[in-house]
Amino acid sequence: MLKCSGSANGSSPAVSAPVPTHAAADTARVLSSYLDAITVRTFDHATVEQMADASTVPVVNALSNSHHPCQSLADLLALREHFGTLVGLTTAFIGDGTSNTCNSFLAACAASGMHLIVAPRPATRRTRTSSVKPAN
Repeated sequence: MLKCSGSANGSSPAVSAPVPTHAAADTARVLSSYLDAITVRTFDHATVEQMADASTVPVVNALSNSHHPCQSLADLLALREHFGTLVGLTTAFIGDGTSNTCNSFLAACAASGMHLIVAPRPATRRTRTSSVKPAN
Protein backbone atom coordinates (compact mmCIF):
# COMPACT_ATOMS: atom_id res chain seq x y z
CA MET A 1 0.00 0.00 0.00
CA LEU A 2 2.75 2.46 0.92
CA LYS A 3 4.63 1.76 -2.34
CA CYS A 4 1.56 3.08 -4.17
CA SER A 5 1.50 6.24 -2.02
CA GLY A 6 -1.47 4.98 -0.04
CA SER A 7 -2.21 4.13 3.54
CA ALA A 8 -4.66 1.95 5.42
CA ASN A 9 -6.41 2.35 8.73
CA GLY A 10 -7.45 -0.73 10.64
CA SER A 11 -8.95 -1.50 13.98
CA SER A 12 -9.93 -4.53 15.99
CA PRO A 13 -13.55 -5.48 16.71
CA ALA A 14 -13.03 -4.59 20.36
CA VAL A 15 -12.28 -1.01 19.33
CA SER A 16 -14.42 -0.51 16.23
CA ALA A 17 -17.54 -2.61 16.75
CA PRO A 18 -20.58 -0.37 17.04
CA VAL A 19 -21.97 -0.34 20.57
CA PRO A 20 -25.68 -1.12 20.89
CA THR A 21 -26.63 2.57 20.91
CA HIS A 22 -24.85 3.21 17.60
CA ALA A 23 -26.09 1.70 14.37
CA ALA A 24 -23.82 0.55 11.56
CA ALA A 25 -25.22 3.47 9.58
CA ASP A 26 -23.88 5.94 12.14
CA THR A 27 -20.45 4.34 11.94
CA ALA A 28 -20.52 4.57 8.13
CA ARG A 29 -21.51 8.25 8.19
CA VAL A 30 -18.63 9.10 10.51
CA LEU A 31 -16.07 7.03 8.61
CA SER A 32 -17.26 8.58 5.32
CA SER A 33 -16.14 11.96 6.53
CA TYR A 34 -12.58 10.71 7.06
CA LEU A 35 -12.03 8.07 4.37
CA ASP A 36 -12.23 7.61 0.60
CA ALA A 37 -13.58 4.06 0.91
CA ILE A 38 -14.67 1.62 3.60
CA THR A 39 -13.91 -2.12 3.51
CA VAL A 40 -16.13 -4.18 5.79
CA ARG A 41 -15.57 -7.77 6.90
CA THR A 42 -18.44 -8.79 9.15
CA PHE A 43 -20.76 -11.67 9.86
CA ASP A 44 -24.16 -10.11 9.27
CA HIS A 45 -24.70 -9.08 5.64
CA ALA A 46 -27.30 -6.55 6.77
CA THR A 47 -24.44 -4.59 8.37
CA VAL A 48 -22.76 -4.21 4.97
CA GLU A 49 -26.04 -3.07 3.41
CA GLN A 50 -26.74 -0.56 6.20
CA MET A 51 -23.25 0.88 5.91
CA ALA A 52 -23.48 1.11 2.11
CA ASP A 53 -26.84 2.89 2.33
CA ALA A 54 -25.55 5.47 4.82
CA SER A 55 -22.04 6.00 3.46
CA THR A 56 -21.06 8.76 1.06
CA VAL A 57 -18.01 6.75 -0.07
CA PRO A 58 -17.82 3.25 -1.62
CA VAL A 59 -18.28 0.35 0.79
CA VAL A 60 -16.52 -2.91 -0.14
CA ASN A 61 -17.86 -6.19 1.21
CA ALA A 62 -14.69 -8.08 2.13
CA LEU A 63 -16.79 -10.93 3.56
CA SER A 64 -20.18 -11.49 5.15
CA ASN A 65 -22.27 -14.52 6.04
CA SER A 66 -24.11 -14.22 2.69
CA HIS A 67 -21.42 -13.15 0.23
CA HIS A 68 -17.68 -13.18 -0.42
CA PRO A 69 -17.40 -11.02 -3.56
CA CYS A 70 -13.71 -10.16 -3.24
CA GLN A 71 -12.83 -13.86 -3.39
CA SER A 72 -14.99 -14.32 -6.48
CA LEU A 73 -13.42 -11.30 -8.17
CA ALA A 74 -9.95 -12.68 -7.48
CA ASP A 75 -11.01 -16.07 -8.88
CA LEU A 76 -12.38 -14.47 -12.07
CA LEU A 77 -9.23 -12.38 -12.51
CA ALA A 78 -7.09 -15.52 -12.26
CA LEU A 79 -9.26 -17.32 -14.82
CA ARG A 80 -9.23 -14.35 -17.19
CA GLU A 81 -5.46 -14.05 -16.88
CA HIS A 82 -5.08 -17.72 -17.79
CA PHE A 83 -7.71 -18.00 -20.55
CA GLY A 84 -7.81 -14.42 -21.86
CA THR A 85 -11.60 -14.26 -21.62
CA LEU A 86 -14.38 -15.41 -19.33
CA VAL A 87 -17.32 -15.46 -21.72
CA GLY A 88 -18.37 -19.01 -22.51
CA LEU A 89 -16.03 -20.72 -20.04
CA THR A 90 -17.43 -23.54 -17.95
CA THR A 91 -16.17 -24.09 -14.42
CA ALA A 92 -17.30 -25.97 -11.34
CA PHE A 93 -17.77 -25.03 -7.71
CA ILE A 94 -17.20 -28.09 -5.52
CA GLY A 95 -18.00 -27.73 -1.85
CA ASP A 96 -20.62 -26.13 0.37
CA GLY A 97 -23.39 -25.13 -2.02
CA THR A 98 -24.98 -22.89 0.61
CA SER A 99 -21.85 -20.90 1.42
CA ASN A 100 -21.15 -17.20 0.97
CA THR A 101 -18.40 -18.11 -1.49
CA CYS A 102 -20.79 -20.15 -3.64
CA ASN A 103 -23.39 -17.34 -3.58
CA SER A 104 -20.86 -14.82 -4.84
CA PHE A 105 -19.34 -17.16 -7.41
CA LEU A 106 -22.80 -17.87 -8.85
CA ALA A 107 -23.42 -14.15 -9.33
CA ALA A 108 -19.91 -13.44 -10.64
CA CYS A 109 -20.03 -16.24 -13.21
CA ALA A 110 -23.48 -15.21 -14.44
CA ALA A 111 -22.42 -11.56 -14.73
CA SER A 112 -19.28 -12.47 -16.66
CA GLY A 113 -20.97 -14.83 -19.12
CA MET A 114 -19.51 -18.00 -17.65
CA HIS A 115 -21.25 -21.33 -17.09
CA LEU A 116 -21.03 -22.69 -13.55
CA ILE A 117 -21.69 -26.22 -12.38
CA VAL A 118 -22.23 -26.45 -8.62
CA ALA A 119 -21.33 -29.81 -7.08
CA PRO A 120 -22.22 -29.43 -3.41
CA ARG A 121 -21.63 -31.89 -0.64
CA PRO A 122 -24.76 -34.05 -0.21
CA ALA A 123 -25.71 -32.31 3.06
CA THR A 124 -25.78 -28.88 1.37
CA ARG A 125 -27.63 -29.71 -1.86
CA ARG A 126 -30.51 -27.44 -2.75
CA THR A 127 -31.86 -25.75 -5.85
CA ARG A 128 -29.79 -22.67 -6.69
CA THR A 129 -30.54 -19.88 -9.10
CA SER A 130 -28.88 -16.58 -9.79
CA SER A 131 -30.79 -13.34 -10.27
CA VAL A 132 -27.87 -11.79 -12.16
CA LYS A 133 -28.44 -11.40 -15.90
CA PRO A 134 -25.70 -12.92 -18.10
CA ALA A 135 -23.26 -10.61 -19.87
CA ASN A 136 -23.93 -9.95 -23.53
